[in-house]
Amino acid sequence: MFFQVAAISDVGCVRQKNEDNFICNQYVKDMEEGYCFVNRKKESSDIKPVVYGVFDGMGGYSKGEVSSYAVALNAKKLTKKSSVQNIEEELKKFYKDSNQEICDYMSRYNIRTGTTAAMMYIYKDMCVFSNVGDSSIFRLRNDSLVEMYEEHTERELYMRLHADIPQKKKFRLTQHLGVFPEELVIEPYIRIDKLEKDDVYLICSDGLTDMLAMERVMEVLEQEEKTEYIVKKLLHEAKIAGGKDNITIICLKI
Repeated sequence: MFFQVAAISDVGCVRQKNEDNFICNQYVKDMEEGYCFVNRKKESSDIKPVVYGVFDGMGGYSKGEVSSYAVALNAKKLTKKSSVQNIEEELKKFYKDSNQEICDYMSRYNIRTGTTAAMMYIYKDMCVFSNVGDSSIFRLRNDSLVEMYEEHTERELYMRLHADIPQKKKFRLTQHLGVFPEELVIEPYIRIDKLEKDDVYLICSDGLTDMLAMERVMEVLEQEEKTEYIVKKLLHEAKIAGGKDNITIICLKI
């Protein structure tokens, strides 16, 4: 199975630094980079696993870029796993170990920091989707855009208590990496599914989804042929809409 993939990360129009990071197979953005673009026209997952993911360092805390960079580096180690056998346990260990690494850093420097994580682990035609936090994974298949992640925010509770949700309302995270074990036990969302020809996948930070309606995102995914054009166009439109946060996007087409 072959696919094309492009990744882009940008500081946006408001933030002073880019606290997002990503992994594009073996590529991880340098921690200090405000902008980064990666384009791979043809990749295969038949010989060894590949991993793609977005990590949104938490701007409300200090050193969000340290957390997102550390977790992206840890994600590179997952490519050494030779199949999807026991990958669920490996992913749970990955999230637990990454969280502990951030906690050790917070204790050492007496600060709070954190990051979300949304990843696709691909081996041959199988994919394991996983996430902690509110960074998104979407699949476009047969003209239908489907969420392949679980949003770990207070949205569901708010919906039970209130009839309407104000447009563009931000919800507090209920899970993220960078939480001490006595505060919360991290429970990542994990889902295994089979890839199909002509699938299009999008992994992104909320810097994109907070700026653009999903209807518009779907239009771009359907209209543009190349993943390079998709990520660049989505970034451009998110910045035109305000670019209030860092924006990181990965698009993968089977």
